[in-house]
Amino acid sequence: MKHSAVVTGGASGIGLAVTERLLDDGWPVAVLDADAENAIFVPADVTDEEQLAEAFDEVVDRLGLIGGLVNSAGIARDLPADETSAELFRQILDVNLVGSFLAARCALERMGASLSIVNIASVSGLRANRGRVAYGASKAGVKMMSEVLALEFGGRGVRVNCVAPGP
Repeated sequence: MKHSAVVTGGASGIGLAVTERLLDDGWPVAVLDADAENAIFVPADVTDEEQLAEAFDEVVDRLGLIGGLVNSAGIARDLPADETSAELFRQILDVNLVGSFLAARCALERMGASLSIVNIASVSGLRANRGRVAYGASKAGVKMMSEVLALEFGGRGVRVNCVAPGP
């Protein structure tokens, strides 16, 4: 029996496509999404540490230990840097970077014999794009976080990668 997979932001976009593929491949899948109307299994806000931990506990109770995590939850706003407020910058970092970190930590605490984490970064985190100061910074952070987690946990049966889709 496969361990379960968790997809944050799995109710739409890339996360939904990932969810559909995992299901087609026979994985037991839990979708965590702030949009409770579209969330398939467990509504959760990836920026709320306590709520996220409870959601992962529910996943383990319902599906078993975690074998895969795809961090796809994310937000973007296209605004020039001088029109990006500190509040918006923090919100984007909180969802895209901190949320991915918190979900990874939850999965690590509840993993089976092995764990594969795939973080969705962006080409905007690799190259500068106009109007993407906050989004680009958050996705560059996701890339670096992925590398650090891979170094720190690679010897414990954990693989961590990120992909950087573009337009």
